[in-house]
Amino acid sequence: VGSSRSRQRPHPPRQKPIGEEGLLPTSRRPPPVRRAMGRLKDVLFLEVWRYLQTQNNFRTLLTSLNSPLTGPQAIRVAWTDLQNNGKMEGLTKKSGLQSVLAERSDLLGFSQTEKGHLLIELTELGRTRSPVEGLPPAPGAPVIPEGEVTAAQANAMLEATIMAEHQKAVAPPTASSTYSSVVLPVLPVGVVSEKQKAELEELAASSFAGVAPAGIPPEEMAQGSFSEFAGQQIVPLDPDTAAAAARRQRAFHYAAGWRAKGKGKGYYMDLVWTPSLAASRAAEKAKENEMVRAMFNTIDLHHGGQSVTLSQIGSDFKVAQLKKDNLFKNVKLLELLRYYEDVFELTPDQATGGWLVKLQPGPQA
Repeated sequence: VGSSRSRQRPHPPRQKPIGEEGLLPTSRRPPPVRRAMGRLKDVLFLEVWRYLQTQNNFRTLLTSLNSPLTGPQAIRVAWTDLQNNGKMEGLTKKSGLQSVLAERSDLLGFSQTEKGHLLIELTELGRTRSPVEGLPPAPGAPVIPEGEVTAAQANAMLEATIMAEHQKAVAPPTASSTYSSVVLPVLPVGVVSEKQKAELEELAASSFAGVAPAGIPPEEMAQGSFSEFAGQQIVPLDPDTAAAAARRQRAFHYAAGWRAKGKGKGYYMDLVWTPSLAASRAAEKAKENEMVRAMFNTIDLHHGGQSVTLSQIGSDFKVAQLKKDNLFKNVKLLELLRYYEDVFELTPDQATGGWLVKLQPGPQA
């Protein structure tokens, strides 16, 4: 088998298909309709055509067309509009003015000066014809034969397009329109139309009646009795109360060294309480109490119970030493102070944008 394979003649390498222009593969060339047709491109071609007919020898430098100082305003406006809104006409971010104008090779041509500067000029067709007559058909644009679309078909297509645009303008699409195209009338709360009532009664009598909530007869669901719940509003909780409740629920969230190893995150675990685990938790609680006592003494003894900043508390020697412990290394002092809100009172500092800390009246640390 090996010898027979060695005697086989190698296959010639596959060649990429070459397009009509002999430059790019067919799969990479945009279709001629998209390259050469479009309202924005036609405006640009027409303005360049008009401008070149006013120049000597029907030619000028290509860079002068869109120059901010010497370029014609009409050409600069048309080119800017095409760059901003020409995606549907085949324009990309890498498309330049020369590549776009080269699509109308029947009207525009390019040459170079002796110094190598690029010139744009009108072809024989662009010189003999007038822009007033309008742009001639593009070289690659398809020609629709006469009689292919009848008058009745054209009217039907035009009517369908107008109706579609009208529906989009009157009723813009919403998330609910993805699942249903029926637009229901807006009725007062508790009022059900006759058609909806009949549909609900039919649904209540069908096999789906068993999915009704327990304790609610199906006939009550068809009479709009659910309207008594429509006017109820959910009163939001006080942000401060909600934040305080959340802080109380996360007890020892920073002192749980046995949970901070990345093991079992997002899953339920059986907690096995052992004497060693109890001793570890007791040691963490002692360090926590020592940190709270150090912050309390800093405010009470060193500052006479007056309001201090967080940086003043952190600069205390005892607090700084305890902060280096692995238990508090990744915990901010602000979180510790907020957790013990019954001991410390936090008020925003309007001058620095930080926080001021003082002791609560009669704390028992």
